[in-house]
Amino acid sequence: MSDVGRSEEQDREHKRVALRRAVSQPVFRAMVWLLRSLATTLGHRRSIRLARGISILLCRLCPWWRKTAEGNLSQAFPEWDRAQVRRRAAEVFTNLTKSLFEFLCSKSLDDDEFRAQVRIHGFEAVHEAIRGGRPVIYLAAHYDNWEWVGRRLALEGVPLTVIARRHDDPKLEALVSDTRAANGMSVSDRDDIRSSLRALQRCEAVGILPDQNTFGPGGFIRFFGRPASTVYGPHRLWQRTNAAVFHTLSRRASDDSHDLHVWPMDIPEQSGDKEADAHAFMQEAARALEAWIREEPSQWLWIHKRWKRQPDGEAG
Repeated sequence: MSDVGRSEEQDREHKRVALRRAVSQPVFRAMVWLLRSLATTLGHRRSIRLARGISILLCRLCPWWRKTAEGNLSQAFPEWDRAQVRRRAAEVFTNLTKSLFEFLCSKSLDDDEFRAQVRIHGFEAVHEAIRGGRPVIYLAAHYDNWEWVGRRLALEGVPLTVIARRHDDPKLEALVSDTRAANGMSVSDRDDIRSSLRALQRCEAVGILPDQNTFGPGGFIRFFGRPASTVYGPHRLWQRTNAAVFHTLSRRASDDSHDLHVWPMDIPEQSGDKEADAHAFMQEAARALEAWIREEPSQWLWIHKRWKRQPDGEAG
């Protein structure tokens, strides 16, 4: 394809994305406000029971999300037939709707109730690192209810800063920021590495979710057998602070409680080649996450275009 052709195709794609965003943002905002009203009226348990029906409505209102989820699942699991892909995609939307209800109900649960809802396993190793004078990096992911992972970690008494991208919709950003603050988390913009470094230098914890496509600095690792554009920021933070690095991943149980598991990352031996070392570090992080997802695929954020950017510049 010529440069002119590629530029025209990129312009068309940019317009399509802008149109989808213009349509989806008000739909999603209205959905969030509706769910917040329901969550406030019904409470946590009764809200969760509505999740499957609401998720069907969400699928119909935003079919491009369903298409993305089904496309991603069919490529990640080529052994699945069409019926399996569609069933798993429906489960993805159900988990997301439950997670959104839970997030909106966060303030209604006191700390003891929340601890009962989210059991934590393996956190003693984090306390040992802090007692030894080392800060902590949590490698999390958009899996299960990642917002509740943050609150549960914060309840263990180690100050937590999470790195996040600001929402495109200011009203939704205000809602999310307010809820995160109420859940005990400080938020650092993903482009503001200084605030994350300061938190680590104070021997605190920083949470990072490096499982989404990026057009910023980084490289390509293998994820479900495909090149995936990935930030190298977690490796650089680790290098500069000698932080203890932990995987922090949860899983939804059949009764809609959660089990959060915390375990040390197996950091690859460093060669001195900054680029190669960063790649190996993030590849190991992706390997552990992929293994976790394969055990229960429907709880990951398959509606995200994880493989959108590719090494040759074409869309994934």
